[in-house]
Amino acid sequence: MEEEMQKLAPEIRAIRLGRELKKMSRKDLALEMGISPKTIEKLENGRMKYAKAYLEKILDILGIAPEEFLLLKRGKMLGLSTTRDKKVLENKDRRSYRKQVTKECKALRSLRLIKGLSQDKASRLCGYARATIGHIENGRIELDQGRIAHIVKSYGLTMEDYYRESLDGFDRARIIEECLGFISKMEQSKLKTIHAMLVCF
Repeated sequence: MEEEMQKLAPEIRAIRLGRELKKMSRKDLALEMGISPKTIEKLENGRMKYAKAYLEKILDILGIAPEEFLLLKRGKMLGLSTTRDKKVLENKDRRSYRKQVTKECKALRSLRLIKGLSQDKASRLCGYARATIGHIENGRIELDQGRIAHIVKSYGLTMEDYYRESLDGFDRARIIEECLGFISKMEQSKLKTIHAMLVCF
């Protein structure tokens, strides 16, 4: 593995250089990718096995063309723009600043609640930053099948569990919040009755 990392050293250095030239912090890059800033740090410092998928996504986010990346690998920066593509540069155009709560987002939140996981515990299981879980559930991060499968597996569930939740369309989180609202306003006698009913289920 050490030999492999040595071979990849120019690409790893180029990733860091490209990010710095584009004036993007590790935290912002991690948020765009849906991973933790620590993962970006490990990648840039050569402390984790290199993944081609990371490179492709990083270059896309930073707005660096493959031919520009080759220049960075050679230590050349002539002609490389120091601004990112508009879709990343403008906050209003970044996915993390837009909210699209899809059935996939709702299903993942429901599965987390079913397992009794806090967002903090979920983030540790998935290896994501705490904020990333929140952004995923609030529709601020794009979800692909790979990321969904990783989250579901991290929760100790199966894709069948996920599909059942997403296809059913039942917004468990919203219903739970509504029920808690009703319960918090109940008289003591009614609350005891509801508690007795729930215990029997």
